[in-house]
Amino acid sequence: MEDTNHSMVHYAAQGAIGEGFSEEDLADASKFIEDAEIADVWKRHPEKVVPFEMLEKVDWATKVSAWVDNWVAREQNIERASTHVGRAPERGGPALVRSFCMFRLKAFTTATWLPVSEGLGRDADKRQTVVFVALIDLDTTNGFFMSLKKGQDVCVDSRAIVYFPPTGGGSGLFFCLNL
Repeated sequence: MEDTNHSMVHYAAQGAIGEGFSEEDLADASKFIEDAEIADVWKRHPEKVVPFEMLEKVDWATKVSAWVDNWVAREQNIERASTHVGRAPERGGPALVRSFCMFRLKAFTTATWLPVSEGLGRDADKRQTVVFVALIDLDTTNGFFMSLKKGQDVCVDSRAIVYFPPTGGGSGLFFCLNL
């Protein structure tokens, strides 16, 4: 298991951490997620072993899609993600986005590993780049695998083995790129 300091140093050294959201989008997203509820599909399957649960509320897809599209439109974000994972995008713009959601980190009675065979992305058989955006400060005390300040994002290869501590409680945005 990687500890927070090692993860932070690794991802920072690799150039994976950035601040790709505008202040306006960050403020809007932080406010919007406050009263979001667990998505119905996640309520029906509480036994599913994943480190976070998807949140939803009225108009969530439209809002999150717009924020993610704004992130993707900033060329330096795509360059950072591409450099970190060592892959070039096959296409650009909104077509680069594979999926997105708002999330809350789940608490567990034991630490949880997300193995490479399951992966972090939408489809385990398709290599992708996932991006976590911190809407509050995230670290191991609220279920995240490393420290991110509010507004920071981290790009991770979907096949990376990432350790999520069992604490839970953090929240943010998550999206997958065809990269």
